[in-house]
Amino acid sequence: MTPFSQEQIAKFIRGISVRQVRLGCGLVLFAYLVSHFLNHALGNISMDALATGVYYHAGFWQFLPVAVLFYTAALVHTGLGIWRSTNAGNFAGRRSSHSSSCSA
Repeated sequence: MTPFSQEQIAKFIRGISVRQVRLGCGLVLFAYLVSHFLNHALGNISMDALATGVYYHAGFWQFLPVAVLFYTAALVHTGLGIWRSTNAGNFAGRRSSHSSSCSA
């Protein structure tokens, strides 16, 4: 296996778009939600199954590298969502079509 050159790494990083970053962050959040809801579903089996599920769920998501990844993904995903909605013109101070067509 050959090591990557700095040019190859830089080209790879330049090829990553904001949309791909937001998608990756969303997938991390989705994985958390699926594991959380599966843990709730274990409660339908038995309380012992639920307790075991809580143990493994908390053990995984509170593991420091995973917790850092989760909270970073949540902040980045939320921040990029807000950035996208403000740049899309939804909150940019546009007038509605009704108010601009009425002139006095």
